[in-house]
Amino acid sequence: RGVGPPIGVAVAGMPFVHDPSTVVRFHGKYYVYSTGRGIPFYSSPDGVTWTREGSVFEQIPADVHAEVPKNNGMDVWAPDIIRVGRQFYLYYAVSSWGSFNSAVALATNPVLDPKDPAYKWTDRGVVVSSNGKEDLNAIDPGVIRAPDGTLWICYGSYHGSIRLTQLDPKTGLAVKPKALGEAI
Repeated sequence: RGVGPPIGVAVAGMPFVHDPSTVVRFHGKYYVYSTGRGIPFYSSPDGVTWTREGSVFEQIPADVHAEVPKNNGMDVWAPDIIRVGRQFYLYYAVSSWGSFNSAVALATNPVLDPKDPAYKWTDRGVVVSSNGKEDLNAIDPGVIRAPDGTLWICYGSYHGSIRLTQLDPKTGLAVKPKALGEAI
């Protein structure tokens, strides 16, 4: 039931991934993250041959799952990644099909290679959420750094508006927690 080839098997060309993240480069390799159980991810030395590396999580962090209890505790949607200083910020959506009770959460890691001794994803919690009562579904995050250096997350899909929220580049979390972002 996984996405793509078994872990550690190289395939020519990009393997099938659903909702791929921005592709990032770290220590001579490219990395991409995708929708699936625990956030599956792949690496490539050349952008052509990709190897399934595993998943970021075995289970969604408890604090994130508590925000979206109808999620099965493993399925994550539409991750996006950006490097800020010496950390990678990985944003991901947690929801359940047909529900607008959703959240975008953040995990950070200083490295992306799972063989590196410093490799460790740290849960930073929920960044933005929706409870189904507002005109919003907090899924499908996209993270950008504006020309002035500010960090922003765009999110929302399938139901209601698309929102834009400013992030604190030091923490990766919303500058104004629990506030709805600006509708765009």
